[in-house]
Amino acid sequence: MKKNLDISIICLIFAMLKLNGMARKMTFGKYKGEPVTRIILTHIGYIMWCLNNLAWFKLTDEEQELYDANAIAMINSSFIKTPLIGMIFK
Repeated sequence: MKKNLDISIICLIFAMLKLNGMARKMTFGKYKGEPVTRIILTHIGYIMWCLNNLAWFKLTDEEQELYDANAIAMINSSFIKTPLIGMIFK
């Protein structure tokens, strides 16, 4: 179980770093102008709402990969991501 958690953390960090420079920005709502990747990592519920309620809202392949890795990390453990993500974005 710990090994799966470690792999998930690594995947999240790698994907976030890989996408950080070329992240697409939200064009609406309370996160307008923010990178979609940051919202996936810090408020996945907002992204879930968008996916479920806005027919036109889609994630890119890279964003979907990050979304999936984040969701798996949350499901597989009691992983609290906020401090880690906070450190990365400082």
